[in-house]
Amino acid sequence: MDIRLYQLVDHRIKGNPAIRLYCYFRGKYYTLPTGIRLPSKYWDKAKQKVKPTYPLHFEYNRFLSNFVNLVTKKTLDFLATNPKPTHHQFKEFWKQIKNTNNGNAFFEVFDAYIKDKTIAPGTKVKYKTIWKQLKAFDPNLTFDDIDLEFADAFTNYLIDKGLTDNTIHKTFEFLKTFMRWAKERGYHQNEEFHKIRHKATVPDLIALTSEEFERIRTLELPPSLARYRDFFVFQCLTGQRFSDYSKFSLDDVKGNIWYLRQKKTREPLQIPLVEPALDILRRYNGLPKITNQVLNRMLKVIGRLAGIDTPHTITRYRGGLPIERSKPKYEFITTHVARRTFITLSLEKGMRPEVVMEISGHKDWRVFKQYIKIVTKVKEKEMEKWNA
Repeated sequence: MDIRLYQLVDHRIKGNPAIRLYCYFRGKYYTLPTGIRLPSKYWDKAKQKVKPTYPLHFEYNRFLSNFVNLVTKKTLDFLATNPKPTHHQFKEFWKQIKNTNNGNAFFEVFDAYIKDKTIAPGTKVKYKTIWKQLKAFDPNLTFDDIDLEFADAFTNYLIDKGLTDNTIHKTFEFLKTFMRWAKERGYHQNEEFHKIRHKATVPDLIALTSEEFERIRTLELPPSLARYRDFFVFQCLTGQRFSDYSKFSLDDVKGNIWYLRQKKTREPLQIPLVEPALDILRRYNGLPKITNQVLNRMLKVIGRLAGIDTPHTITRYRGGLPIERSKPKYEFITTHVARRTFITLSLEKGMRPEVVMEISGHKDWRVFKQYIKIVTKVKEKEMEKWNA
């Protein structure tokens, strides 16, 4: 018996050639796919290894070595109980290996994708979470498994784990992005994953009213809390994500313009700074160094002290069923509320939507128009005062 790896070069097949395993037993060859494809120049035929010049050579060689060892052990175990199998018996045994260990490198390739240096750190965290969810759902998952039937089963699994419909929607979008990346590099030929859809619902967006914002901005606070309030106010006056403030530098401010390259989108922005924002920068010689988690916790304290305690209900959906949470509004204040507050208050003050989008960095009108709806409701409520 001889078990080896080889690269199958077939010019009729598009993409990179596949690495396969073969077993030569009593005059016949039996083969297995490993799920790995790569350009021929990176395959060392003599050593049966991926060459060190390939970026992911360590991960792939480790996977291939484990795969060969696994198949070898199973074959030896089979021969120990069947010392002289017929060709038919060995063929059936090999078919069983194909069905239970098809060699698909789904998780290894997914792991390699997560290590891609072009993926932002925050996005990598999300991909790692999805990797763990998929591994827990089905440790033997393959590229070919990702279809509508898989989507139905995985959706039910995530619902049972307590995930909302919108979170599940984002999970599938991330998964499909990885599947497209893997297909472009020849790791699979699956087209069924394109059909996967999971409907998202428009979330309840929480933003501060103009009155609530002024209450927080002018609230008398001890220095230990004031620094958190001022950081939040600066966010409300500039409308960026927390990740864009974590590495804020005064070197990026020229006059009253903050020159920023957004961390998430990598888009360059020029953000005009109004006098209250410049005053905060002068007060702290920049921005206070604050973590997202601590700021979120302190904002709830500050919101309570500011009297932002009107009952507020948000609705999320899980499996199509509404789930309502009712709390005082200050309990819902987070750093991202600042970005929403900037957008809604800017629109209320009459700024043109395209100008607000240019400052906030929004590119998708479908996302941005949610804020238009919020402002419309505010205007309708204000107009009711004419009936008083």
